[in-house]
Amino acid sequence: AALDNDYTLAALMKGLRPDTPYSMQELLAALPQQTTARALLKFMGLHPQHFRQDLKGRAFCICRDPDQLRECKDWKRVNPYQKPMVAGKSENIPQQGGAGE
Repeated sequence: AALDNDYTLAALMKGLRPDTPYSMQELLAALPQQTTARALLKFMGLHPQHFRQDLKGRAFCICRDPDQLRECKDWKRVNPYQKPMVAGKSENIPQQGGAGE
């Protein structure tokens, strides 16, 4: 479930539109490998220059250039220690990624 690699960063950065709110499920579906919501939160927290979360911690966005953010402009860095929320409830089971399984 570890995601600390360039391939994961590229999948999220190139596969998703910047400055667009995404749910945790949408982010997990964009990944080519299986992982957990908790591992993805930790990964995004390690890359604060590329990921933001809304104030409630339920939506996330890709940030390629902070000066170009509009929709997610006031969002904060991803908190890697928060309890993962998937489909509106706390989730501790593994979530499957998208293509390539």
